[in-house]
Amino acid sequence: MLTYEEFELTDMQNSYYLSRYDKNAPVKCCHSYFEFVQEKEINIEKLSQAWARLFDRHEMLRISIANGKQKICYESKYDKITIFDMSNKQITDAYNELEQIRAYTEGRLLNIEKGQVVALSACLMPDKQTFFLFDIDMICCDIQSALYLLHDFAAINLDEKLPAIPNDWSFRDWIKNINSNKISHSEYWHKKSSCMPGGPRLPHSNKIRTSKFENWNFSIDYRQWENLILAGEKRDCNINILILTIYIKVIAKWSEEKEFLVNIPVFTQPFEETHVIGDFSNMIIIKVNSSLAEKEMIDDVKTQYYDGLEHQPYSGIDFLRKINANTKSSISAPIVYSFHIVPALVDEKIRKTLGNLSYFINQTPKVWIDFQVYSTIDSYIFAWIHQKDFLDKSFLTDSFNQFRGEILAMSKLGGSFMNNTTVSNIIQEIYMRLLKVDTLDTKQSFLQLGGQSIMAAKLQMECAKVFSVRLTFKEIYDNSSVDKLADIVISKMN
Repeated sequence: MLTYEEFELTDMQNSYYLSRYDKNAPVKCCHSYFEFVQEKEINIEKLSQAWARLFDRHEMLRISIANGKQKICYESKYDKITIFDMSNKQITDAYNELEQIRAYTEGRLLNIEKGQVVALSACLMPDKQTFFLFDIDMICCDIQSALYLLHDFAAINLDEKLPAIPNDWSFRDWIKNINSNKISHSEYWHKKSSCMPGGPRLPHSNKIRTSKFENWNFSIDYRQWENLILAGEKRDCNINILILTIYIKVIAKWSEEKEFLVNIPVFTQPFEETHVIGDFSNMIIIKVNSSLAEKEMIDDVKTQYYDGLEHQPYSGIDFLRKINANTKSSISAPIVYSFHIVPALVDEKIRKTLGNLSYFINQTPKVWIDFQVYSTIDSYIFAWIHQKDFLDKSFLTDSFNQFRGEILAMSKLGGSFMNNTTVSNIIQEIYMRLLKVDTLDTKQSFLQLGGQSIMAAKLQMECAKVFSVRLTFKEIYDNSSVDKLADIVISKMN
């Protein structure tokens, strides 16, 4: 493939690149995976054309990265949609194969040296549904850019005209400009580096660390979101600072250290109207003082956050390096807070093109908990993404439940984490809707009640959407009564 000249990686890109070659790092790359299910008929030829045009539009989809440098290629051999046609298979066999494809795709290491930084797979199922699996190595772009990428793909597929990207713009030149702006902001961060703690000391498990991550999440509707905005206004802060403070308070309850660092990714798109793809990320590092009362903590977080934004051209990674140089230690900030409500994770265009979001997961080197807030067409998602089997399970469960409870209470729901009765009632409603009955025995199996394998597939999807758990077909068939399946769902949620 023909290429341009090599150029430097950003500090964030370089951090991800080095993780690939760190023998002691269980997580080798920053990788995001999104799964959509489309129940409507698709035009795979048109989708394939839109996907190829996306690579033509965004140069960072055509990069290859090797030897610590990146270069943009004129073309990419990875601009094709991978199609898994399982439409003629038995439904159970097809969904078992889908589970294997998912397991491989959601945590894989893309071949960035050869130019593979993003991929889209279409799984055609016997029940006329299509599962779209989108995964991307975040070394090519930040998460906000990845979301804009999905929006652009949907717009192209729907024959909408996108604003032209300026001919004189390139990510290579952007890096040069951002590097030239670092020096003027370095003094602010250098002053702070002499008095910084490390990450919180949280309960760990005794299990061997793995590269697997889990996503525990819940959502609220737009009415509840408005209530959270009002709750923030009463405390003289916006909703972003409010949620961040609640998150900090929950983590602080479990930390052995009263002071610790929190990592807040921020993103700066070069243009307002035209969205380009690249690593425009940085991270603001704030120092938490958990001994402060709520009002003082909100004011302290707000001040540090906005000061950090003002001086964010300076690299947060350089800041951590400066701390470690001063203290001769290995301080990190493994607790992450991300606020991604623009652009929406799912809007009407994405829904028309790819369908409904059914699952997503992110994995990032050196991160323990990656808390994220997303917006969709009809809800806001709070995702508690964490490294599996690293932190203590009781801590994870209790801290997630406490955070969820506080958010729901503040949004005037007054709810708490789902219990067995709640889960059982919801599963019973799903059964009755799928079976089209008004009543059923919760101890009878799904098959005894008249369920078929195609309904089991829909049951699997419903449980993923409502409870954010992934059930295998074996788990559904072996525990196919409402009561037994509720126990399985609860065990996975906890």
